Amino acid sequence: MTTAITGSCFCKAVQYRITSAIPMAVNCHCNKCKKAGGAAFSSLAVIREKNLKITSGKECLTTYQLGENLAKHFCSRCGTPIYNINNRYPGRCMMALGSFDNPSVVVPSVNIHCENRLAWVLLDDKMQNFEQDYS
Repeated sequence: MTTAITGSCFCKAVQYRITSAIPMAVNCHCNKCKKAGGAAFSSLAVIREKNLKITSGKECLTTYQLGENLAKHFCSRCGTPIYNINNRYPGRCMMALGSFDNPSVVVPSVNIHCENRLAWVLLDDKMQNFEQDYS
């Protein structure tokens, strides 16, 4: 995948650059992602945390602890989700694809937590679909 992917929040206060290729992207159908993102599921690119460079607006990033292991990082001005950290996956962060300047550079290949999928969300048979987490 493309290197030097850039992204930002809706108001452009928080801007970032990803300095490596993106090895994987997923659609997460868990209930926490639905609530945190306000959508039927979240599309997330999994990267190494060290490869995320906040280029402006670090002071505008706010963290909300979604659970014991999961923290959401978002813009305090406009509310755009930027990334999540899950302590179950040390050194990794899950970037919100909707915050990418060009979200089409990454295509999710996996659906996770399909046991919580809304009935009207159709799954692509060409993707891997897991009832629980992808491990």
